Amino acid sequence: MESIIKMTVTSRKKLIKLCIATIIAISIAFIPAPFGLEQVAMRYGGIFIWLIFLMSFRIFSEYLSVLFTLSALLVFRVGTASEVFSQFSSPTLWQIITILALASAIQKTTVLTRVTMRILKPFPPTYAGQVAALMLAALAMSLMIPSVYAKIMILAPLAIKVCETANFEKSSKPAAGLFCTIFVTSFILSNGFTTGNSNVQVMMAFAGTTFSFVEWLKATWLWTLIMTVGSFFFIITFYRPKGSMSLGSNFIQEQIDNLPPMDMNDKKAAVIIAISLVFWMTESFHGISALAVTLVAYCAFAALGVVTPEEFCTKIDWKIIVLIGGILSVAGFISSLGISTYLANIIGPYVAPLVNNVWIFIPIFTVLVFLARFVIVSQIATLTIFIAIFQGLVIPIGYHPFIVVFCANMVIQLWATNYNNVLIKPAYAITNNRMVEHRDVVPMAYALLVLSIIAYIASIPFWRIMGFMG
Repeated sequence: MESIIKMTVTSRKKLIKLCIATIIAISIAFIPAPFGLEQVAMRYGGIFIWLIFLMSFRIFSEYLSVLFTLSALLVFRVGTASEVFSQFSSPTLWQIITILALASAIQKTTVLTRVTMRILKPFPPTYAGQVAALMLAALAMSLMIPSVYAKIMILAPLAIKVCETANFEKSSKPAAGLFCTIFVTSFILSNGFTTGNSNVQVMMAFAGTTFSFVEWLKATWLWTLIMTVGSFFFIITFYRPKGSMSLGSNFIQEQIDNLPPMDMNDKKAAVIIAISLVFWMTESFHGISALAVTLVAYCAFAALGVVTPEEFCTKIDWKIIVLIGGILSVAGFISSLGISTYLANIIGPYVAPLVNNVWIFIPIFTVLVFLARFVIVSQIATLTIFIAIFQGLVIPIGYHPFIVVFCANMVIQLWATNYNNVLIKPAYAITNNRMVEHRDVVPMAYALLVLSIIAYIASIPFWRIMGFMG
């Protein structure tokens, strides 16, 4: 009975929020268009704000909010069906589909677990040694698999085993440090590789461009290095155990001995992954796109019987595909309706001094994005808003779209509050909630904010060399 009452109260609150959001959206839609915009832009503005409210208030699941929004764009004739659903046929979305499909195929084998164990084996059984080993293992896996949770699922049992062996209790600093090690590297640092996180493809889409594996690495290598080294030293300093820790010289070997022998599927997967890695890293030489390589790799897994046709339907999170494709389609109207140009003309004179000085702009922009996350719950909504406001301001003065998208997106993913990052909660579940509470990992989020600003500033000279800044 009590649960039914709670559900009723929650539903009533959501209904009230929905009504408020709808009233605001309708009011915006009927405001006469200012000079420089057509009335259709105001209808779009109302629908866009409605989407932001839906996602920020979590009235519906994000993918469902996007579907409602796409429907509204059609009903109120903001765009044709081909325009509203334009991104669902884009190479970017297919890249994400093939990446998720390949990740699900690799997860069926023990290849990555074996690679991880081999990486861990040479490291000393100390706290710093295990943190370094887990970070290196996660980065190595990012060369092969984009799924954040796949990497965490492989590393979490090892981290939990370290906690048990060293008697680290839940919410202790050392346990929190080990959790941060696997989550930060698997989730944040993996964005340094096109193969490490499907989020990279989303950034490319928002930036309206594509990068090869090597091109992306050139743009992000210094950021990745600073963030990795900085995270390592913060973890072993802030989260270090009070006393010395030693797991015993045979700790990793015991884990290796517990693995079953490689079966035929493992061997097939190892060959496919190795060949794919070579083609991903040498795209600039042979010209075969990462999309083609990933698609062929998945087809090889399916043709050789490692995965079944049914798993293509059940193992891919199609809600994410709908969410990303829909958001990109919605965001596309900001430019086509002239809204980005209009905003640039209005806001430009006020922020021009800030934008023109990149050394000041990037740190302030980064902090603004971070602060916005305390108000705007949805990561996608925050990214869309900041791109809508700033992209039109920086591109005319010579900034590459990558700058705004990358600097915003990396900070948007931090978790200063327990609602900032919905992806961290499943990570708690993967560790069976045996390692941390959210409050234990909040200091890591603030450390990453500081490291991000340092990494961005250090990367400016290299971004200029690459032609990313005028």
